[in-house]
Amino acid sequence: MSKVTTILKRSINLNNLKRLFYFIFILSTIVQGIAFWKISESDLKLLQGDPKYYIKLVDQKLETSNYYPDKFDEFSDFIWNPGFINIAMFLKWISGSHKTLYLLNIICYLLSSILIVKLGINIKGEGVGYLGGILYLSAINYALLTPFYMTQIIFGYLLLTYIFLISRKSKKSIDNFFTGITLGVANWIRPFGLFALIAAFPFYIQNKKIESNSIIKISFGFVFFILLIGFTSSNYIGKFIYQTTTSGLNMRMGAMPNADGGFREGAYSIDSISNLANFEKRDEIRKRNAINWIRTNKLKFIKLIPVKIINYLGFDTYSFDCLKILFFSYSTTSLLFIKKVLIYLALIRHYLCIIFFIFGAYILLKQRSPYVFFFMIFLALNLMIVVSTVGLSLYRHHIFLLSIPITSIGLYSIIKRLIPLDNDKKN
Repeated sequence: MSKVTTILKRSINLNNLKRLFYFIFILSTIVQGIAFWKISESDLKLLQGDPKYYIKLVDQKLETSNYYPDKFDEFSDFIWNPGFINIAMFLKWISGSHKTLYLLNIICYLLSSILIVKLGINIKGEGVGYLGGILYLSAINYALLTPFYMTQIIFGYLLLTYIFLISRKSKKSIDNFFTGITLGVANWIRPFGLFALIAAFPFYIQNKKIESNSIIKISFGFVFFILLIGFTSSNYIGKFIYQTTTSGLNMRMGAMPNADGGFREGAYSIDSISNLANFEKRDEIRKRNAINWIRTNKLKFIKLIPVKIINYLGFDTYSFDCLKILFFSYSTTSLLFIKKVLIYLALIRHYLCIIFFIFGAYILLKQRSPYVFFFMIFLALNLMIVVSTVGLSLYRHHIFLLSIPITSIGLYSIIKRLIPLDNDKKN
């Protein structure tokens, strides 16, 4: 047994974890590059759901305007993730191709792995950091998200940047202001910025090395960006718009006769709404009708709560749809076989990571780590939205990202118990 331990210790050590991370990082870069070269712009338009709608909206807006939303959007159903639409519009405008956003997704995906490494080092040490990077890059279902014309990867990268910046313990006002700006941009893309700002309080309450007024400086940067975007939108549409306005529609999906806790397309047309109603009025009507439905169907609504949470935190297979454009020349049988094998491997990894996460969370709770309290508060706030709307695993990519350092701590602690690792330095 001692010989086996010695062999494992020689093969599993900090230097080898670093080498493995850099190897997987380079391999991921090559694979993503090949996929980017192989997938055409017309292929991207074959992806259904949100990507198809985003591409259509970006093309429509570029024909009439250089900013979203503008006066032509006042009578739309809703304003949808304006930050993402404006970024996509700008990239399409300068390049003439939707593939530029795909390239940005790849860059943010790879940079996220580096941020996870640095965040892990800040929280617990080099071993946890590099193992976290390996865990992230080995998630097949998230590696396959890069071709999708969606918010998840860019938003996740900005959120990670924000968390990394507050974990650095900087005392400079300009650093804290920039951190707030970063969170404001993230909120412009997906409306979870305020949650991340609230959840960050444990870093300032427990960590005495950080100035107590840092949160005020970060909040100032956050509010400054919201005001900047809001007043810019006012010039184009006459209304203060700084984030998505889909809350009414999402509430209606979770509160209607055939609600099942997930996406319901019928929510778009279930309410009698005049064509003359603007997006604010439509949102108000849907919220009111959703609340009325909940009042008269309390039991059904309560029964759907665990379904929504399970759906939200469950295993996500959405990204595997991109295999049909990566392997379009393969027969249907071969494509289904490849898809099943990859899903099976990703599923095994998913459930193993849940075990490691629980162990890591237990360790950090015992140590009263600010990061685990940040994660728990942020998750709880996200689940509040899920409970009041719907639960879709596709939309918890940012939760997966933030869980990785905790998962890494759990796995690394198990490894260290079996094989003591040397030279684990913490910055």
